Amino acid sequence: MNKAQSAAVDCDKAATLLESLTELVIRAGEAILAVDRSAMRVAGKGDGSPVTEADLAADHVIVEGLTRLAPHVSLLSEERVHLATPPYKDSFFLIDPLDGTKEFVAGRDEFTVNVALVTHGVPLLGIVSAPALGLLWRGIVGRGAERVRFDRATIGAAEPIHS
Repeated sequence: MNKAQSAAVDCDKAATLLESLTELVIRAGEAILAVDRSAMRVAGKGDGSPVTEADLAADHVIVEGLTRLAPHVSLLSEERVHLATPPYKDSFFLIDPLDGTKEFVAGRDEFTVNVALVTHGVPLLGIVSAPALGLLWRGIVGRGAERVRFDRATIGAAEPIHS
C-alpha cells in the first residue's frame, strides 16, 4: 500500500496509538453514515462483492489518518489490495473500512469498521466499530479488551470486557 519503511510496533507503542486510532475509526464510521444509501452507487469488485462510495470514504479517512499517525507502518486495505506490495515485514495495519457492505446496502445497521495492527505476522491491536449502533470494541494482546460507547464526537468511558 504505502511505501513506508516498515518498523516493528510493540505493545507499548500500540498503547500510545489506541486513543487516536479509536477516534480515527469513529470518524470513518461517520463518513459511512453520511452517505445517502438511497442515492449511492454500488459497484462490483473483481471477486463479485459490492463496493460503495461509503467503503471508499471510510477507506480514505483511515488511510489518511494512519499515514499521519504512523507513517513508518505499512498499510493493507481491502479497498486498495491492488496497491499491495507484500511481503509485509515487521508491522502493518490491516484495514477493512466497511465490513458488511451487503448489509449496509440493504439498509441494515449490522456493519463494522475494522482496523488491526499486525506485528511479525501476529495480531497485536484490534478495533472493531459498529458505527450505526454507537459501539466499538478494542484491545491489545496481553493488555485486555474493552467496549466503548459513542455518539458522534462524544466517546464514553471504556468498559473492560472478557472473552
